[in-house]
Amino acid sequence: MVSPSKIFSPPMDCLHCGWVLHSLPDQSCTEALIWNLYRNHISSSKFFLPLLLFPLILNWRRQTRRRLWAIVKNYLQTVSVASTVNALAYYLSCILRRLNDRFVYSCIFGIPALLASQLLWLAPTRVVQFFATGVLPSAFEAVLRQLNVGLVHSRGAQTLIFMVCSLVVLRRQQIKAYSGFWFIRPAPMPANYDKWSLGERVKQSLLELRTHLGIGLALDLINGARRKQLKKMQLKSTRFMLSCMGIYQVRLTIP
Repeated sequence: MVSPSKIFSPPMDCLHCGWVLHSLPDQSCTEALIWNLYRNHISSSKFFLPLLLFPLILNWRRQTRRRLWAIVKNYLQTVSVASTVNALAYYLSCILRRLNDRFVYSCIFGIPALLASQLLWLAPTRVVQFFATGVLPSAFEAVLRQLNVGLVHSRGAQTLIFMVCSLVVLRRQQIKAYSGFWFIRPAPMPANYDKWSLGERVKQSLLELRTHLGIGLALDLINGARRKQLKKMQLKSTRFMLSCMGIYQVRLTIP
C-alpha cells in the first residue's frame, strides 16, 4: 500500500488504482467492487452486531415472531447499506481516477464518499435514522480534530464526547420524540415526573442502572464466550453502559 500523503504528487499520482485502492494489485475495478462488497458484509455483520443483540436482550420477555423478524430485518438492512456505501465509495474513486488520469485529493476522499452516501436515502426509515443519529458524535469529533483541540487525542475523552452526544438521543427517546435504535434505551418518562421527590427519582435511577448492569454483563459474557476468554473478561460493555446511563441519570435526577 502507498502512503496517502504521497499519492497526490508525481510520480505516484499517476499510479494505477489497483496499486492504491484495490485489495490485490491484479484486480480490475469491478472485481475489487465485488470483493469489497463481500468483505464489507462480513466485517459489518460483526460491527453492527449490537444492533441485533441489544433489542433481543432488552425485550426478551416481550418477543414475538413479528418483532423478532423486524429486528433481524433491520440488522440485515443496516449491514447491507453500510457495506454497499463503503464499496461504492471505493469504486467511484476508481472511476474518478480514470477520468482525471491521476489521483486528485477531492476525488479520493471527498466526492466519492459524498456521492456514495446518497444511497442512504433509498434505505428504510429506521436505517436512515440510525445512521443520521450516529453521524452526530463523529461530526462533533471531526470539528474538534480540525480545530486541533487536545481533548480528542485521549481515548477516554473520545468516549466522553460520545456519551455526551448520547444524552441528546436518550432524552429524545425518554420523552418518546425519537423511536429509532440507539445502544441504550431508558424507560419512558412518567407524565408527572416533574412532581416526583428526589428520593423517588433516585430510586428510579437505581432501577435503570440495575437494568443496564444486567445488559452490560450479558453482552460481556457473549463477547467473552465468542472469543473463548471468559476468564479474562474485561467488562467493557458493562462499564460503558453504566457510565453512559449514570451520567444521564445524574443529569435527570437533579431538579
